[in-house]
Amino acid sequence: MAKKKAAKKKTAKKKTAKKSASKKKAVKKTAKKTAKKKAVKAKSAKKVTKKKATKAATAKKKTTAKKKAVKKAQSKKTSAKAAPKAKPVKKTQKQKVEEVKEAIKDSAVTPSKSSTYLGELSRAQIRSIERMIQTGGEWEKIASYLEGVAKPYSMGLNFSEKTAISHPKLGVGYIMSAENNRIKVFFESGIKNLVMNYRK
Repeated sequence: MAKKKAAKKKTAKKKTAKKSASKKKAVKKTAKKTAKKKAVKAKSAKKVTKKKATKAATAKKKTTAKKKAVKKAQSKKTSAKAAPKAKPVKKTQKQKVEEVKEAIKDSAVTPSKSSTYLGELSRAQIRSIERMIQTGGEWEKIASYLEGVAKPYSMGLNFSEKTAISHPKLGVGYIMSAENNRIKVFFESGIKNLVMNYRK
């Protein structure tokens, strides 16, 4: 009997040892799981704080950029208010002609072919003017091309063909040809022959 009791005690001890070992294992597993969960939570918290920090930084940049833009706009408005724009004074045709005459007298330098100068017309303008002359188009349309760029006429000046001219009596005209110190000009009143490069 004593042997049976001893065997029972041994088996009971083994069972309790097994139970305690299994409990320890379970406790270790739960501890590992909770540690993993805590680590994951910590990582996610770090990510959230990083996102918040980047959002805050971008928001700061946007607000500073907006403030700068507002300041620039305000400075432009104040500068525009401070210096009122001068209204351009409209000149009459006679005043323009007089200014050009004075400029021609003051400077003996002839303009280069590459630069636009008084009397010069664009290719498109020349085409449309010549088309209107051939078809008998309205004089107002032709004059609208010529008036802004017409070179004032003087017998002593040199003129080239396909340019605009402004005569003191005949008005604006279009030089159709320029040969042998004579120019053939289309005016509102008709085609007239005029002298150029006249020397006394």
